[in-house]
Amino acid sequence: MISRRSFLNAAAAGAASLAAGSALASTRTSSLNLPPLLPQSATNAAGRWQPAFRFGLGGAPIGGSVGIPVSDADALTSTENAWNAGTRFFDTSPWYGLGLSERRFGMALHRKPRDEYILSTKVGRILKAAPEAPETAWA
Repeated sequence: MISRRSFLNAAAAGAASLAAGSALASTRTSSLNLPPLLPQSATNAAGRWQPAFRFGLGGAPIGGSVGIPVSDADALTSTENAWNAGTRFFDTSPWYGLGLSERRFGMALHRKPRDEYILSTKVGRILKAAPEAPETAWA
């Protein structure tokens, strides 16, 4: 087990790397006059940054990762209802139902205008084929 001190040191080093990388990227893209990759939001009245979307739809439940079976039809209906209610931020992961959440969001969003929503996923853990399914989606 990793000690708290080792974890904090690693987290600080990672945060410093991320900050350095984004500073480098912003200088590179600003000199090229490229548009931002994600929609940028203005600051609010208090001068604080405000995200482009106030809420989103998480993909863990439609991937079945919460222990309740969800059919394709129910997942598509939930995503369509969220879209009709104004949701434009969708969050998923390969680990939500071992890829099922990503596939279901793909089925629901593939005919929507791509520039009208953000689909967020996670990186770092890779799904690999196994002879048997794990006992849990969080393996």
